[in-house]
Amino acid sequence: MHIDLIELKPHKTESRVWVSEVFQHAIRQFDGCLKSNTFPVFVVQGDEEYTRGIRGLNCELFSYLNDAGYSFGLIHVMDELYDHDLSIYNLDRCVLVFRNFFRPTGGAAPFLVDFVKSFFVPNRYSSCHRQYSGAKWLAYEFYLRFTHIFRKIDFMKRQYFPVLSRDKIHYFPLGYTDKFALSRTFDSPSMANRKYKWSFCGNSFKTDRKLMLRCLSNIEPNFVFEYQGFMDERSLSGEEYWKVLSQSIFVPCSLGNLNIDTYRLFEVLEARAIPIIMKSHAWQPYDYYTSLLGSHPMPTFSSWKDAKAFLLDLDMESTERLSMEVSEWYVDFKSNLQLKVWESLAQISADYLIPHDVDNLDSFC
Repeated sequence: MHIDLIELKPHKTESRVWVSEVFQHAIRQFDGCLKSNTFPVFVVQGDEEYTRGIRGLNCELFSYLNDAGYSFGLIHVMDELYDHDLSIYNLDRCVLVFRNFFRPTGGAAPFLVDFVKSFFVPNRYSSCHRQYSGAKWLAYEFYLRFTHIFRKIDFMKRQYFPVLSRDKIHYFPLGYTDKFALSRTFDSPSMANRKYKWSFCGNSFKTDRKLMLRCLSNIEPNFVFEYQGFMDERSLSGEEYWKVLSQSIFVPCSLGNLNIDTYRLFEVLEARAIPIIMKSHAWQPYDYYTSLLGSHPMPTFSSWKDAKAFLLDLDMESTERLSMEVSEWYVDFKSNLQLKVWESLAQISADYLIPHDVDNLDSFC
């Protein structure tokens, strides 16, 4: 199967190395030309400005290809807030879609079930609710979901609508950033030879991360490097970050921007450290990582307090055994992911290949 991985503008994909590893193929930037006897798979992402509402995926290009009878696939990345326009998924000539950020299948019924459940799942995005109990706590949860100020309910609804076409949608994890991928300079030491029981390097401005750091702060030895903003200029270099991860036994993986998933998880796995993950939160009240990754051995908790108790009770023998289990699972997971991706692409028949060079697409670059 000859595929052609093509990245569209704005050429800001943060994980080209990871995507190339999963699809076992290099990525090229779109130059207005499609190659003959290949199946084009476009790496696309929406506008990065969160304030612009529903974000597009170069619908003009894909509508043109669809009308001209050219089949294609998508690698849809960074739909973190579930606000990208997914109409191109339903085009007849859009044969396959591989996307980050798992979203539950279904419409109103699954949403209503999880919406009710969300009132009883920890809402780690708001620290002030911890002062309430009983009826006051429940009233505050309603306040969070229905006021104009905290309309995160819109984010939750977008996870379920519209109903996705399950036969063509495949999921793969965020993976790791290119900055990280180019910084893996040495092998990771064994658990017994690592300096830190746990570490965290990243944006600590978010409420969940403040709660996490406060909860785990007295577990030593640890390493914490805080800054604000994604890839802030004050952050560690790639080499420094890799060094910290490879010297850490555990790394807590807190929430991203409303979404449970972050790059940190797979960066930790690459360093053969053990991720500590949360099962769910109020705006995603289902077991996100099991839904995305399947059954896994990574320590998963409903609160950072439970994670703290786990770290305090674990001895080195149990830690090394857990580390081996997580590492072996991760190696198998990546191999199986590559196999599943290739099997999906292998089902593309010769009828879907570009019959001849198409070089009149400059206006879509």
